[in-house]
Amino acid sequence: MKKQFKLEIFLIIFVMLVVTLVGGTSVYSTQKNEELEDTEEVSYEIKEDKIKLCWGEKPTCGYSIDIINLIFEEDTGTITVVYSTTEPSGELVYPSVCYPSDTAKLPVAKEEINEVELSKMRIAGEGRIETAVAVSREGWDTSEKVLIAQADEFADALAGAPLAQYYGAPILLSFTDLLPEETEEEIKRLGAEKVYLLGGNAALSSEVKSDLAKISPELEVNRIGGENRFETAQLIAEKIAPEGSRKAVVTSGVNFKDALIASPYAAAEGYPILLSYADEVPEPTKKAMDNLEIDEAILVGTREKLADEILEQLPVEEVNRISDAEHYSNAVPAAGYFEPGAEKMYVTTGEDFPDAIAGSALASRKKSGILLVGDDVPREVNHYLEEKDISDVRIFGGEKAVSPEIKDDLLGN
Repeated sequence: MKKQFKLEIFLIIFVMLVVTLVGGTSVYSTQKNEELEDTEEVSYEIKEDKIKLCWGEKPTCGYSIDIINLIFEEDTGTITVVYSTTEPSGELVYPSVCYPSDTAKLPVAKEEINEVELSKMRIAGEGRIETAVAVSREGWDTSEKVLIAQADEFADALAGAPLAQYYGAPILLSFTDLLPEETEEEIKRLGAEKVYLLGGNAALSSEVKSDLAKISPELEVNRIGGENRFETAQLIAEKIAPEGSRKAVVTSGVNFKDALIASPYAAAEGYPILLSYADEVPEPTKKAMDNLEIDEAILVGTREKLADEILEQLPVEEVNRISDAEHYSNAVPAAGYFEPGAEKMYVTTGEDFPDAIAGSALASRKKSGILLVGDDVPREVNHYLEEKDISDVRIFGGEKAVSPEIKDDLLGN
């Protein structure tokens, strides 16, 4: 009896080691239980852009399994399936299984086939801080440089995407007086050597700088911030275009929606983003245009946000207004104007800014763009996705930002 028991323990450990080493698979194990003695295999079927997870047929004593997320790494073709297993006691465990691999052993929860379209993945965390980290993890294994923007105010971050593209860096978020633990851990994971704070002390205080200094004495912390958002945008523009720029994007410095629309495209093209009031061009914006010898201003915004009065105030030879549509719909003519070459598009809420601020760095890195949604998907957005035959749509933000109903609507394209 003892020999049989020892043999069973040995076989369990051996199977766990083999599966883990061969397939890179995390294996769920439980205390030996008669009802769980015959655990079934999880199998995978990869077909085009879909993965099917198939559980065996035998249910077991109160266990349940739910898919939490799929993480798809395009460069390696690796799919990590993160799922939660609820034990009869109510305790949750969070193992993961990884494709490519052969099989993984776990208690059977129910007879079920789960099919998830990888092309419709949601890139999200519990809140804005965590979503920015999720975006960073989606796009960067390592990064020498990291940009940090204020999590609860958009002003100084509006022009940040071109700088992120220039440095090849992600954008993470911080509170004004406290560096979140999640952001700190992501900086460590990336192996960053330089951090750039976007904005002055009012946006990101000296306490945040001190928190960063505690990460490593070798971590270099820089600040790019002016007296206001317009001056910060000027300083960023001069940083990314030291030799000048023929074009610049001009958008509202008061309303964030149009800036979010323009960010990934301007970043991908290497155009600085400059900010304006509705009926008056601030001096820092004029100064940046003069210093960089900009010939053409691309206006992204409605006439309500960027009135015709500013056209004569811009010190440029040519002005092109992309659209005068409603904010969410304005994302479509912007995409039409810049014509991103990627076969995927990103979608996020137009009701708030943080997810799009962080997401703009990833979208520009992928030569893609961002479409905005509100309480529903604008007709123009659905039409654009259908017309361009874009089936690969990624969502920035959790269900509070982009609801499951909107996700289902996007899936229907």
